[in-house]
Amino acid sequence: MKNIAIAKELGVCAAALESLEYADAAPVHRFSGHVPLWDFEHPRSKNPFASFSGISPAFETLPPGTGIEEAMRHTRFVCFIGASLSPEMKTALGSQGTICLVFEPNIDKLEVFLGTLGTRAHMTNSAFYWGGDVRNLSPSLSATLPDSLSKTGFPVFFIQDGLESLDVTNYIIQHVELFYYRNVIYYISGPEHYKGFPLRQMTRHLTFDCTFHSYNNTRTILESGTINDLKGALPGVSAILIAAGPALTDKIEWIKAHRQDAVTIAVNSALRPLLEHGVSPDFVVINDTSLASGKTLENLPDLPDTTLVGHCLSELSRGSFGKVFVFGNVDRQPFPPRDDLILHGSVITTAFSLAEYMGCARAYLVGAQLASHHPSKLSYSRGSIHGEYDGEIEPSLFVNRFPQLYPVQAANGRTMYTTLNFYDSTQWFIDRIHGSTLEVVNTSGESIIHGGKIRVEEEPPVPPDPTLRERMLDIRITPPAASRERIRQYLQSELGNWRRSMKEADILLRQFGMQDADALTVASRYIAHCDQDNRSFMLTQYHHFDNKTFHDMFFTTNRESKLQGAKYFLMNLREMSRDIFNLLVEQLTAVSRADA
Repeated sequence: MKNIAIAKELGVCAAALESLEYADAAPVHRFSGHVPLWDFEHPRSKNPFASFSGISPAFETLPPGTGIEEAMRHTRFVCFIGASLSPEMKTALGSQGTICLVFEPNIDKLEVFLGTLGTRAHMTNSAFYWGGDVRNLSPSLSATLPDSLSKTGFPVFFIQDGLESLDVTNYIIQHVELFYYRNVIYYISGPEHYKGFPLRQMTRHLTFDCTFHSYNNTRTILESGTINDLKGALPGVSAILIAAGPALTDKIEWIKAHRQDAVTIAVNSALRPLLEHGVSPDFVVINDTSLASGKTLENLPDLPDTTLVGHCLSELSRGSFGKVFVFGNVDRQPFPPRDDLILHGSVITTAFSLAEYMGCARAYLVGAQLASHHPSKLSYSRGSIHGEYDGEIEPSLFVNRFPQLYPVQAANGRTMYTTLNFYDSTQWFIDRIHGSTLEVVNTSGESIIHGGKIRVEEEPPVPPDPTLRERMLDIRITPPAASRERIRQYLQSELGNWRRSMKEADILLRQFGMQDADALTVASRYIAHCDQDNRSFMLTQYHHFDNKTFHDMFFTTNRESKLQGAKYFLMNLREMSRDIFNLLVEQLTAVSRADA
């Protein structure tokens, strides 16, 4: 395997240990007309950019029979399945700026192919090669591709005759498309941007919700512990990780039977269903930074035996929990740095990371289905804020594109349906589990979290642990070693910034009222300034502001419309600034009272 070894040395080749055999086929690659992953994404995510941005669509679905030259007019990210120097591959390899990924399931065939190309080609072509059964790569294919690859466009696939029916071919397509979703579409369609369409060039740092929480959590963080207090706190114990899937209800008695021998870690949306059944979990984790997610922690009874572990930009409802521990950091925070938890997409990944961080040896997943029987609506546990969903399944719902959810196979072989976000989170989580030392058991056969080292067992035994409850009592809070004076100075400085923002918007609005001829020019410059200092980004998420309304009014050649757009922006900026100013006054007062 000399040629593969050379390509590996040059960093352009990876090979799995297993090789697949298949019959020889003619050196022809045909465009794959499959339904791509992004057909299950909301169509608005395809072209979310302002018309004047000049940015190409984030993704397209090209028609069956598309030729290589036509495909390269839409994207420079071309994948070939089957290593043969077909006319299609020659065209792509000879095209400057095109990135080619070549997948050859048979290692011997890849060795011959690389020898045909020669070493010089590896240094001049923008091509990368994978050999063998890539389903056995660790980490998975979607996790090994370089992030920069996504900047070349969405992936298209050309498949050698005879390889289109192989399972590994479907795997390659799914994981390369998943890679693109994770690096591009996820950010466009995620909560940071869903209210911000159409997108324009601006600084994007913290959303309004994140900024709100960063200020509102000040007093709570001052009196709470940090995640560092929990490092290695429960070595060798079992952890029951509880999500809000519909299977949770049927597992309540199993949880009760084993909760003395395992630490129970619930995601925030699973807390209410547990409380309804008389179960107070040991830990609740929250990492969602939206204001809406805080509703899961509203109006709770006192929970002296439950500990909240939350991200510093999430809702930290201190009053209801016995203890609070904070993880993660934010720029310019007035507190010492804290450890973070590894997470992605779903909060069940945060629960897993907490168990791992505390030194747990086993993790039992409960209610972590991340999918639904219904093709257009996710299902949740009875009692969660999302509620159950038992709508009828009509044949007309199966359209194999949005608004249908993405079809995926559960552990028991049943076809389930999920969002692209949950599908991505699931694949990431499976990789994460594979690289962990924890033993993982999924208690739901209808979960899409399966494969590899994950064992599926509906009623697994949990090893007895007679000392666990005593060890739990040893967990103590170490308040952050933060200077109270520094915190007050920080709040006063931020208060001054938002007072100034409020006054500036007010002054500009008054200029409009005085019919100042230069008011629109000055306001336009000010809006451009807000685009650069994150306030415009915050405003796109502010509950009273509609970004499309602003765009339609302001980005036009009609002066009167532009004037109304500027007023709309400034009025909302003034209101947002006032809300944050008042919040900072509350926090400054609370911190000062705590010192008294």
